[in-house]
Amino acid sequence: MNLYIPASDISTVSFRQKVSSQDASFNYTTSTTTLASDVEADIQPLAARLVEDQTGGSYRITHRMFSPADSSVVSLLPSSVIQVVDASRTYQLRGVKNYGSHMESDLEELS
Repeated sequence: MNLYIPASDISTVSFRQKVSSQDASFNYTTSTTTLASDVEADIQPLAARLVEDQTGGSYRITHRMFSPADSSVVSLLPSSVIQVVDASRTYQLRGVKNYGSHMESDLEELS
């Protein structure tokens, strides 16, 4: 990553995708797939605010994350639910700006 981030601010996170499907009895099931793990990132708190997306809807963001660019994550948004999990918290990925060398992600804290 080309950003200078003090070592004390770096977290190790995983990107997880929630996938819904139907079983043989046509019951809905939800599973989680890990897209990437052991990703070094800097997650910074923001004042909670509403942001408008490309479709005119709005979502709440509470944190911003700086991390290496990951094409698998960028290509899945906005059609998939992607979660970012660090040691103690879970966030939902709400928006990504890909700058080539790194990406800045809008997060909503879930727990």
